[in-house]
Amino acid sequence: QDETLKGIAEGEPSFNEPGHARREEDLVWALPDDEQEGEFTRVYQLRDGVVVDKKVPLALTNILATIGDYDRAKGSYIVDGCGVRALGDDGTGQQILSVDAGIAHVDGFRKTRTEAFTLFVEQDPDLEDVPAETHSFEDPQGTGSSTIEINRPPIASVTSALVTKQITEQVYRGDVPNGLDELQHGSVRRVLGVSQPGTDYIEGTDFELSGDSIRWLLDGNQPQGSETYSVTYLYYAPADAIAFDNETITISGGVDGEDALLTYKSKIPRRDLLIMDASGQPRIIKGVPTRRASVAPATPAGTLELAEIHNDWFGAPLIVQSKQKIL
Repeated sequence: QDETLKGIAEGEPSFNEPGHARREEDLVWALPDDEQEGEFTRVYQLRDGVVVDKKVPLALTNILATIGDYDRAKGSYIVDGCGVRALGDDGTGQQILSVDAGIAHVDGFRKTRTEAFTLFVEQDPDLEDVPAETHSFEDPQGTGSSTIEINRPPIASVTSALVTKQITEQVYRGDVPNGLDELQHGSVRRVLGVSQPGTDYIEGTDFELSGDSIRWLLDGNQPQGSETYSVTYLYYAPADAIAFDNETITISGGVDGEDALLTYKSKIPRRDLLIMDASGQPRIIKGVPTRRASVAPATPAGTLELAEIHNDWFGAPLIVQSKQKIL
């Protein structure tokens, strides 16, 4: 009897005509324990973020088992869909993979997914220690820093960076003729000059470098005992500052054109395998890390290969789709 209730479907004969009483219901997505009002109705069951395939009706179990025995001889294969894509890093160190909806036969069982699902894969590269990789500290502009491209990218972390530093030091001449005078810094690379006011001493004739000390030679000139003299030399020391990205290390405090020794951990490339097991769940099978001629691991028996995951650890991995597809 409510005269305000009229047909609302434009283009239909009932539009704007008197109609029966109506009830409007608003539906929302929910979880069984989220304490929202209303009656909860299960639509999808998820396990670790993946929709679980619905069970086969009991009446069809024996029939499908017989078909499965026949189909199993063909091996596992993709009928339609099931494409894999890499969506990139989620910002917490995990790569996001997307697997399209599709139909596949896994170990004789037909698996049908009407929706895509996402898979979060933790990035866990195997690491290689690269000790004392030697480069030249190039600083032609005199900025005090140098950016160096390393040999084995990408970099996971930098353990240490040694640069060549230069110092002029006042050294006290010992009382023992032709003796040793120890320098202040260790890891001395070479001596650039030894002198007193008005006198330059010659390496190989007057002195030589012995470890981290100046050794005065017989028959050569040398300062008198208890006198001081200047020694300018190069030595290894930790860099003043270190920064790095995937392929370069930036260091400061070195001498232009001299050696820098970089020790870091490098991520080793690896090919993994994304498979689907007989329950319809995806799994990652890790490969063997190697820098050359890497191959993906073998597909375990009773599973279906969906894609190879080529990890170079520079960003999203390269995805190579499975060839186990019926045409």
